Amino acid sequence: MRIELDRNVCQGHGVCQMNAPNLFRLSDEDGLAIQPTNPIPAEFEDEGRAAVINCPELALKLYEDQDATDVNEEQNASSARN
Repeated sequence: MRIELDRNVCQGHGVCQMNAPNLFRLSDEDGLAIQPTNPIPAEFEDEGRAAVINCPELALKLYEDQDATDVNEEQNASSARN
């Protein structure tokens, strides 16, 4: 599993860091999230999924496999309900 961060979309809310403290931190320079190291360790995959699903700006993309299968549909559906 891997997570890609779009820093052009990120607004620095810190939701990723709250949901996945073992994967994300915010930059001291601009307050935006810092790209996590990929692949995501298995023990932190649930945190990573929570960060992606809860990102209010949709700045995170989650890929389950090396084949880059995009699994952001749940995140998009969640955003549409809000």
